[in-house]
Amino acid sequence: MKKVKMPDPLSRPGRGRPARTALATAFAVIAAGAFAVSPTTATAATTTTLFVSPTGSGTSCTSAAPCSVTQARTSVGAIDGDMSGNIVVQLAGGTANGSLVQLWACNGQGNQQWNLG
Repeated sequence: MKKVKMPDPLSRPGRGRPARTALATAFAVIAAGAFAVSPTTATAATTTTLFVSPTGSGTSCTSAAPCSVTQARTSVGAIDGDMSGNIVVQLAGGTANGSLVQLWACNGQGNQQWNLG
């Protein structure tokens, strides 16, 4: 039995180029439409400052009414659970017994910048 090779309709001279061009054009139109339908919006990262004192109380964490270290930890999670924004925790002078210390490995991210004043 002899094998017969069937010609590829896309590779024949005169017939393949229009089919390939039409296919490429259709793909380009679909790709352009996908980008036009789903625009991306840039959102600016916001910075929130919490004021904390060893003798602080309440939940406002403002400079006029600082909160405790424990409340600040709770507030940070409530403000930005996925940590996509910047949160500054400004500590007042003093000591707080039993306060937990959090340590992070340095990875050069903006959320690991310390400013001592």
